[in-house]
Amino acid sequence: MLIGELVKTHVDKIFQYCETKDRDELFHLMDKEYSKRTFNINFPFCKEYNQIVKDDEAVRFWKKDYTIRNKDLRVCSQWIITSKDLFLDYLLEKKIISPNEYNHYQKIVMADPNKRSGSKSNGLKNKTAKPFREILDHITTDEVLKSEALEMSTYYTLFYTLERSIRKMIVEIMEEKYGENWWDKKVDFRVKENVKNNLEYELDTPQTKRSENEIDYSTFGDLRKIINVNWTDFEPKFCKSLKSINETLINLNRLRVPIAHCTPMAPKEVERLKMQLDDWHDALKE
Repeated sequence: MLIGELVKTHVDKIFQYCETKDRDELFHLMDKEYSKRTFNINFPFCKEYNQIVKDDEAVRFWKKDYTIRNKDLRVCSQWIITSKDLFLDYLLEKKIISPNEYNHYQKIVMADPNKRSGSKSNGLKNKTAKPFREILDHITTDEVLKSEALEMSTYYTLFYTLERSIRKMIVEIMEEKYGENWWDKKVDFRVKENVKNNLEYELDTPQTKRSENEIDYSTFGDLRKIINVNWTDFEPKFCKSLKSINETLINLNRLRVPIAHCTPMAPKEVERLKMQLDDWHDALKE
């Protein structure tokens, strides 16, 4: 499945969510900046057809019309594979899909193997990427190792979702209280220094810049420090004490090590991961 097919499959459910769960969300999805932050696309998720014609952007939106609250809307067609995780995070957060569906789409939604990269900066121009399955078979024919990797991907998905959700929570709380410049005003200098070093390291490599947001260069430990330093701002979000939150995050950071460094998790560690994730969920207010 390609990213465009994934989006099209869930458009009706997204609009249904806007109608039944959060009526303000439709206006957010019609906002270009919100869509950029949420999905990393350069156009609004959806836009009124009359405005599309006026702005001469018909090629940027699919031709299918959706009538929502007397608005004739079309959905943005400008999706690339790098938006997959953000789109799936959105669907999961809004409970439009289940965790099992999230994991399923993570596995089946891939880049179009027929598309060629046009980038001049990474030396890949006019090269077609091989499908992941073919690359995997070239790396190893060890089926036990492949099975182990598949199992570990489940734990990676859990931790990826956790870390991204914590980053999102921090940004939403801090932006609401301190504005867009909250990073400069309220982040500990040690966290800023670590992020600066991570940014500089990335700039010295040929890889694509991962994000324009400093928080995306922070470590899991950095996120805990941000919460600690600004506990009065985060306390209303939790039903547990700061000490309890710290203990859970420290334990999760320890469990992150085998996941991040590609080593199998022992059965006891898997159970610990499940328990600590439950503890984190229980610590959050509904």
